[in-house]
Amino acid sequence: MRANITNVTIALLAACSIGAAHAAAPAASAAAFSLPLDVAARATPFAATSPLIAATRAGNRLVAVGWRGHIVYSDDQGRNWIQASVPVSVDLVAVSFPSANQGWAVGHAGVILHSVDAGKSWTRQADGRTLGQAMLRHYEERAKGGDALMLKILEDVKANTQNGPELPWLGVHFVSEREGFVVGAFNTIMKTDDGGKSWTPWLERIDNPKGFHLNSIAAVGTDLFIAAEQGTVFRLEQGGARFMALDSGYRGSFFGVTGSDDVLLAYGLGGVAFRSANRGQNWQKVETGVSGGINGGAVLADQRIVLATQDGKLLLASLDGERFAPVPLKAGMLFAGVTAIAPGTVLAVGMRGSVVVNAAAATK
Repeated sequence: MRANITNVTIALLAACSIGAAHAAAPAASAAAFSLPLDVAARATPFAATSPLIAATRAGNRLVAVGWRGHIVYSDDQGRNWIQASVPVSVDLVAVSFPSANQGWAVGHAGVILHSVDAGKSWTRQADGRTLGQAMLRHYEERAKGGDALMLKILEDVKANTQNGPELPWLGVHFVSEREGFVVGAFNTIMKTDDGGKSWTPWLERIDNPKGFHLNSIAAVGTDLFIAAEQGTVFRLEQGGARFMALDSGYRGSFFGVTGSDDVLLAYGLGGVAFRSANRGQNWQKVETGVSGGINGGAVLADQRIVLATQDGKLLLASLDGERFAPVPLKAGMLFAGVTAIAPGTVLAVGMRGSVVVNAAAATK
């Protein structure tokens, strides 16, 4: 198994030497130390300007998640932010709201948080401790018959959980208030059908024998896709029982997938982007004109796509996803994600919080 997690979160945070960014403030003594999983996020007036990794809409509200358990929300299109109450201080890297009130956020140490009030407050539904044990029990039972695949998965689960809740969730997507997926390092994937009260491992339900890291999960049109390493994208099969591998021909890491009913874009390492016009069956590399890793993508109301890079650029794609134009910025930052908030307008999040940008102003 690989030692490095080639996800946008790791690439982003490594640039600023934050391998331990999810640690709580230094304890007065070793005896007083508590795991960040067990320490609530500290209230601070700087939460909205500290590093934010992902953002989404919760009805008319914007919700963004980031370092040290910070979650902030805005009711005025990103001009002003309020810090939410969060029970953990680990880094949070992805967020999903299938409805205006119900949302989920995930991050380091396998934490899964849930909100029922549009992101104002959060409770912990699960973490790497509880989910690790659940995965062990699940595959121990399934391996009793001697099935080679189940025995191999059980071996991997034991290796990945033996040191406690170390592995992060890297992506989350809820189809509805009851049905959702979380994905992460070393092929880790789980599904819930009861709004996160319980989670079922899906490690054998994805065509990923090499255990690629699953870097993000997103819906595009009526399909659900996972972006992964080695140029691989997974698409949930019709019927929803398994994720099938789609080979782009690329051999680097994809950090995300976005698009419309007409075009699918997979983006990632080194400014790379590949497009597909047939749900990922065939792919074409497109020139983005940037070399920084592309960390996020969003679709505007007119179906054009905006991409955000880790070296502080925003790009606006043509409707067919074949051409890109730079979006003018008053000030850039190391971007981690982007989401559409109004016609022609996006919220980009990154190292210094967030910025609202008129993406439609890009040179055509």
